[in-house]
Amino acid sequence: MIRSQPIDIDGRFVGVAVQSSQRWHFVALEPALSDLDGAGFDTAEEAARIARAVLRRARQAAPVAPLPPSPARIRPVL
Repeated sequence: MIRSQPIDIDGRFVGVAVQSSQRWHFVALEPALSDLDGAGFDTAEEAARIARAVLRRARQAAPVAPLPPSPARIRPVL
């Protein structure tokens, strides 16, 4: 029998843990978790824990958009 468990992080559906044989495999729906897609885990809880950690790191590593230049630094284009 195939079992599945949705993975929800901070209220967002990010993937599914699917059990086949003795392992749980992660199916990523969130692009930031694409590297985990197909990865095997011992439990669905382990898949959720790793997905949460990867997503947290991806959010921390996301580049911050630069601030727009201050009006004093804007030069008119001639």
